[in-house]
Amino acid sequence: AYGAGRGILSWIPFRTWFPVQVLASWWGLAGAGFYALISGPSPSAERAWIMLALYTLARSLFLSTSTWDLLAGAVVLILLLSPASALSLSFKLSVAALIGILLAHEAYQRWSPALPRILEYPLRGLALSTGASLATLPFLLYTFGEAPLFSPLNTLLLAPLWCLVLIPGELLSALLVFAIPKGQGGWLRP
Repeated sequence: AYGAGRGILSWIPFRTWFPVQVLASWWGLAGAGFYALISGPSPSAERAWIMLALYTLARSLFLSTSTWDLLAGAVVLILLLSPASALSLSFKLSVAALIGILLAHEAYQRWSPALPRILEYPLRGLALSTGASLATLPFLLYTFGEAPLFSPLNTLLLAPLWCLVLIPGELLSALLVFAIPKGQGGWLRP
């Protein structure tokens, strides 16, 4: 959505006095909001959208912000709008996972050796996934009495499959629904 918005908005004459990236950010925020609406009201989607909205607002006002500020703002807004979210396991896991990712990212950048790209990306992915897993571990153990041990490794191995095969396959199958004539089982038979 951001790229499409930036392309469309680059033709508007007033772009000389207002950066097109800011306008495209609002376009991307609208696309993310639409996605959040159709995906359902999950705490992780709400948190992500609020963080994106705060980032877009800060960018529009030419303010710098950190991911920690965005996370804190999102948590405060969610708890102000829905205090019961504090009791939701999904909300706790979402926030804890992001905290783990941020801490792992900072640690990885501070202590990682210079590696070739082919090694750096998988190792960084493994570090971030491990951070999320470790941060959510107390909640999982307390609530369920168990936790998956191989989560980071599964994420490392299956994330490329998800991005390269499943998502394009889902989009293609959604488009093919309209390619089959309605009388022959297309258009989601009544």
